[in-house]
Order: sequence, then C-alpha cells, then structure tokens
Amino acid sequence: MSSDVPTDDELPESSDALTPYCPHLLTCRTIWYDPITHPDAPFGLGGVYSHMEATDGRSFPLIFNRIFVYFQLSGQAGDYRLRLRLVKIESAAYSELEEVEVQLGDHGEPREFPLPRLCTISGHDFAEEYAFEMNQVPFPEIGLYEYQLWLDDNEEPIARERVIAREWVNEE
Repeated sequence: MSSDVPTDDELPESSDALTPYCPHLLTCRTIWYDPITHPDAPFGLGGVYSHMEATDGRSFPLIFNRIFVYFQLSGQAGDYRLRLRLVKIESAAYSELEEVEVQLGDHGEPREFPLPRLCTISGHDFAEEYAFEMNQVPFPEIGLYEYQLWLDDNEEPIARERVIAREWVNEE
C-alpha cells in the first residue's frame, strides 16, 4: 500500500477539505458481487495477485486476458473519473535506490485502463467500494510492476499496488 494514504490523525475534521484517497487497491483473478446474501460485505475476491507468473507453458511477454481491480475510495464527497495505469518499475541507471517508470503503451505512452463509469464518494467517514475488469493486461518481461490509480487532473496517483512478474516456481 502507498505510504501516501492519510492516517486517522491526519484526516481533516471536514470532508470538504479532504482530497479523495484510496485506502485499498487490489488486483485478483475474479470478483463476485452479492449484495442480497451479503449486504454487509457484498464483494468477494478470488485469487488476489501479489505476483504474476508464466504458468502452463507460457513465457514472457505475458498478456492476461482479464484481471479484476478492487478498490475503496474515501474523501471529499462527489463524483470522480478514475483510470488505472500499469507501469514497469526499474532502478535508475545512476542509483539502485532511485526508481524510474517504464511506460507499457505501444508507442511509449502509459498503458491505461479507463474505468467505465464515474465513482461516487459520499464523504471521508465511509469507504465506497468499486470493482472493474481490465482486459489484455501486458507484462512484457520479468520484473517489478505497479498499478496506479489516478484521479483525473491529479499530478500523482491516489493509490499504488506493486506486483512481481516472474517465471513459475514449482514449490513442491
């Protein structure tokens, strides 16, 4: 999780002063939504990713036909347009402590997944839950990748989630 998420002590008293933020961002194989049977916890997540593996004889570059993203939003009440960006993280040539983002688009642009509808926040006292499907998600090579949740017009993502892409490791 991003260290940019405010703690309870850092939250302003008024939701009007709080920029939207994302306390949780996860990617997974499947999501189901059942508000009738489970009104207090309507989302179910299956196969939460921490790494992406080349399994079943596949090799890099990998393309996942479908990955689901689940996130929660809190902050200033309103409707917001969001997008998810996927970048590869590499050490900068001049320092192993510095990182650079490698864009994954076909022509050097970011690989973005616009979310299909506006997301509504009722206020910072409550986390709104959302889930969306991403298609044709690329992992060109082994390495560290980062999903970034962007609020339109923000200069920085409101959430980040890292995964590692690797060859399958048989742990038997």
